[in-house]
Amino acid sequence: SRSTIGTIEAVQAATVERVREYYEGYYVPSNMTLAVVGDFNTEDLLQKIENRFGQYPAGDAENVPYDVVPMKPGINLVTEEREVGKAYFLAAIEGPEARSPEWFPYMVLTEYLAGGKTSVLFSDLVTDKQLIDDLYMSAFPRRFAKGWQAISAETESAEVIPAIDALWQQLLAAGQNGISESDLQLTKNRLLKNHWQELDDVNQVAEQLAIADAHGDYGLFADFESRLNAVTAADVRAVAQKYLTHDRFFLMSLFPPGEIPPNFDAQIVANAEALSSAGSAVQQMQLASGVTLLHESKPGAAMASYTAAIRAGSRHGDKAGLAEAVANMLVRETGKYSKFELQNYLDENGFTLEAMTQRDGSYITLQAPTGSAETAMALLVEVLTNPGFTEEEWASQRTEMIAAIDGDLDQPRAVADDLTGKTVYAGTPYGRSMANERAALQEMSAKDLRDFYEDFYKTDVIAVAYTGDLSSADLSQGLTSLESLKGRAKAGKPLAIPEINGVTHAAHAMEGKQQINLNIVWHAPDVTSDDFILWRLAERAIGGDLAGRLWKLRQNEGLAYSVWLYSQPFAEQPVTMVFMATAAEKRVDAIAAIHREIGKLQSGLTQDELDRVKVSYLANLNRLDRTSARRTGRHAAWWIAGFDANYRQRLTEIISNASLDDVNRVVREVLQPEDYVFVEAGAVGDPDD
Repeated sequence: SRSTIGTIEAVQAATVERVREYYEGYYVPSNMTLAVVGDFNTEDLLQKIENRFGQYPAGDAENVPYDVVPMKPGINLVTEEREVGKAYFLAAIEGPEARSPEWFPYMVLTEYLAGGKTSVLFSDLVTDKQLIDDLYMSAFPRRFAKGWQAISAETESAEVIPAIDALWQQLLAAGQNGISESDLQLTKNRLLKNHWQELDDVNQVAEQLAIADAHGDYGLFADFESRLNAVTAADVRAVAQKYLTHDRFFLMSLFPPGEIPPNFDAQIVANAEALSSAGSAVQQMQLASGVTLLHESKPGAAMASYTAAIRAGSRHGDKAGLAEAVANMLVRETGKYSKFELQNYLDENGFTLEAMTQRDGSYITLQAPTGSAETAMALLVEVLTNPGFTEEEWASQRTEMIAAIDGDLDQPRAVADDLTGKTVYAGTPYGRSMANERAALQEMSAKDLRDFYEDFYKTDVIAVAYTGDLSSADLSQGLTSLESLKGRAKAGKPLAIPEINGVTHAAHAMEGKQQINLNIVWHAPDVTSDDFILWRLAERAIGGDLAGRLWKLRQNEGLAYSVWLYSQPFAEQPVTMVFMATAAEKRVDAIAAIHREIGKLQSGLTQDELDRVKVSYLANLNRLDRTSARRTGRHAAWWIAGFDANYRQRLTEIISNASLDDVNRVVREVLQPEDYVFVEAGAVGDPDD
């Protein structure tokens, strides 16, 4: 909020003593960068620099009096009249920190949108629609996160409202549609041209190196070319979706006297709100068939993906394994196609059809080349509405499922996870074990599958997530026949999940195993709460990636083959657990090390750890989202959990605003050192140890 040159009052009040105090506080070697560029012998020059400057004490620079503060939520407007010849406006949005992985994609985005007279915004708003006379979009490298970036323009007073509306439509389109590979390369070439021109001037090189280092990373300039070339179209689209927020910005507008349009502020807000559904990367709507559509437009994609999500998971029904058996059979045969006919049809059309079942839902995913929409939608409808469920095919599928269970029963990791569910969720459908499923499958008939299907495959619990080039209208028409599933699914009962009080130990010894798998389990926050998102940040810092605290138990102390902290986000009472695979002879030391680290965490994470995972969490989400199938799978899973289509936006906002105090509060609430479930499988040892 400070002006760089200060105020008249501050300058007039400054004394020589105050100026000297400032100089002595900040002008010290430990707070300086020296950039030297030219033709010299590096070793000789470094020695000369040391001789000349090494005599001064390093000093201890004062801390920068700055706290990272987000912009105000919502749309904030300041509108004034001044003696100007035309109208001017500046929209301010949050941008990334210069050191973050988002900085170079953001720089590409701004160049693509507003870098010259052939850019997207200039072509649309100035050349074609003639709504504005000139436009500028900043990409200021910020030393701290949440620094604002500007989009400014000048125009006639009567054009300001339609100009801002058209501006946001283009900005949102960048998030929805992304950037083509040809436009990406063209934009990179423009940025590289400017960079090469700077490299031709030694004074510019020295200045830019020093400025980059002042922003925390001299590589912003030194490694400019390699970092720029690493930017992908997906990276650019991700930062567009994150930062070009039509429902959260600041707008400063200046008008000549008497020329502010009537109801100006109200119209700006109303137009922005009208863009809410259109501006969402994923639009959610209910089709005439009764099915929910989660639609994500991705023009130019080579593949389209359809994921049908059904709130009918392994917890549903009165027998273990029923939900998985039904989902598997749906993609194995239909009333129209036998197993071999269906597989041939998939191969002929380049389709991939898969099923997956989790505790709260089942998923049917169809991937299809762009241009085959009519055929793909017809097949998806056939799969969902016309199951085969023949006794012959079910007998074959049952044999395969039992064989898979038998294989898992020989794996310590699978046995430990199975025992965890059985122990934590004892007496509830979440606690159904592999043994329960194996026994149920042996007695299960094709009629049982059809009964489950008719009870639970209803439009009120089905959503289709789509990513591709089709419009929502095309999808609505193509999926019309899903209306045959209209009705209400069989209601489930809330689960009475036991509390975790004290230490509950469960072990399964496996003869001949040298490895032991350990799970230490706590209840996690409700998945629909903000605390769950805060916990996911903490989880990542503690043991969710290779930089997490727990990884040192493997890397530095050699106590584990693998060690992680991760959650299982069930709709009712999710859990989080430390998973460790280790050798039997290291069991006691490994358990002690886990307890040691949990004890340290009662003091909380550090700000550096939180800052790291804020960036890495979303970056990892973007990485996992690169294919259409993964995107539809994520949208479908979020729908199963009860989130709306804009959950990604909410997730981003909570992560951006997460404070260290709130994250550490959740850490202490979840990781109770005296209350947990301890499960082990494999070469288990003495429980008294």
